[in-house]
Amino acid sequence: MANQICEDTSYLHVKRRFEKLAEDSEACEPEVDAFVARYGSLRPVRVDEILILERLPISVGIEYDPDTEEAKEVVLVAYPHRRPAKAEHVASRYQKTLSDAGVPYGESRKGLMGFEFYDSHLGHHYNEEYDI
Repeated sequence: MANQICEDTSYLHVKRRFEKLAEDSEACEPEVDAFVARYGSLRPVRVDEILILERLPISVGIEYDPDTEEAKEVVLVAYPHRRPAKAEHVASRYQKTLSDAGVPYGESRKGLMGFEFYDSHLGHHYNEEYDI
């Protein structure tokens, strides 16, 4: 599974990178955040000195217009999980994802919302005619 998730970068390369950062938790945290931002619902964690990928209950991503490279849609996916996501966690991931991408949030806007179920996941998407 890990190799499928990291198909554009070998899992061994990613694993070695986290092993080198293991002693310095402050240096590791930005790398973990970058991994979550890139791969959505997975986070590398250590369990008894073994690096594993933990499934997160949600992921938040931004889809971009291929022509203009502007953000056109926010996609939130909820996964089956032993600990369902709390509203505060969803709001935090949403704000962090948009903030990291330089997309404004928290303003009153009009747009379209939709959802779909696939492979036991609930996908929710939001877009506007003009901006996100």
